[in-house]
Amino acid sequence: MKKLYSKKFNLHATVIAVGTSGIVFIGPSGCGKSHMALQILSIVNQAGHFSALVADDQVFIYQYQDIFIAKRPESISNLIEIRGTGIFQVTSIPAVRLNFAVTPYEFDKELRLPPENETFSLTERCNIPLIRIHQNATNPAAILAISIPELSFLI
Repeated sequence: MKKLYSKKFNLHATVIAVGTSGIVFIGPSGCGKSHMALQILSIVNQAGHFSALVADDQVFIYQYQDIFIAKRPESISNLIEIRGTGIFQVTSIPAVRLNFAVTPYEFDKELRLPPENETFSLTERCNIPLIRIHQNATNPAAILAISIPELSFLI
């Protein structure tokens, strides 16, 4: 059987689907990736729109030409860990195409504005837009909506 993908790798990240967009949360351990993803899932679902977890902590990334698909490892299907609180079951889907990256960040008085057109490199030849959202943002879904035209339905 011929494999359809050209590259597969494991990424320490959290991935969710919002509408038809796949969002990967990146950053060091303990920076709030899972917490922010859960906040966004909750806000989007309460607003009556589709969102679901794909994977938390570990995700398999498959490259099909210039398309990247995030797939959950079955061993952690439907599970999300909120640091200091526990591991919980949530609705999840098996895979999503990655469109955007988000990195939760701490306040830095030196960084007023992020670099223009910042990207996250999935491979040395493929980048996706990167959005920085403060770890303590009260409505990270609204920040996504104003940052990503495809998600403007959230506001």
